[in-house]
Amino acid sequence: MLTLIQESFPEEYGPFETQLLRDASTGALNTQQVMERTSTFITAIQLRLLPDLPKASAAELKALMVQHVAATQVLQKYNLHACREFGAGRGSTMEMYASLPEEAVRALQAYSATEMRTAISGAKQKLRHAPLKDGALEPVVLRYEKAGGSLEFLAVMADPSSGVLTPAEHCRDTILWLQLISEESPELIASVLSAEED
Repeated sequence: MLTLIQESFPEEYGPFETQLLRDASTGALNTQQVMERTSTFITAIQLRLLPDLPKASAAELKALMVQHVAATQVLQKYNLHACREFGAGRGSTMEMYASLPEEAVRALQAYSATEMRTAISGAKQKLRHAPLKDGALEPVVLRYEKAGGSLEFLAVMADPSSGVLTPAEHCRDTILWLQLISEESPELIASVLSAEED
């Protein structure tokens, strides 16, 4: 991730690295503080870039969605709360990383790097994708129900205060829904992700 930032934003990374090394070498920062400052720096750039994510190409957005599914499936094995939060698109936190084994951390890091590359690509584009048409997701909903997905999960997606699901059920249905979306055309996925950002 830092390498990507260094390559894409050298004018910001250079001063950050210089100050970080200076503070670390003088003892002004310990190892934990260096990690926290680095995380804050990365997060600030991520938040700035995310609005440009939906403007990336449809193919790039489909690839990102597929990787989102894969990372969420890894989280399912280790932390159901993290699976639910990450699957819902709420990103990852230092606390989440600290609670996970290496396999899950690698999956999250790989996704974050792809997400940033996709957002950087989106920032270079001027056109937005077509809006999500009414009824466009009805075939996905039908396949979701046929595959055993719960109606409670669909209700929660529409209104987070509705429905009662256990963490395991929520995680399972999140993965099923994301998997079905990821199998759709790149153009539909692009429209879905664009709608989520509006």
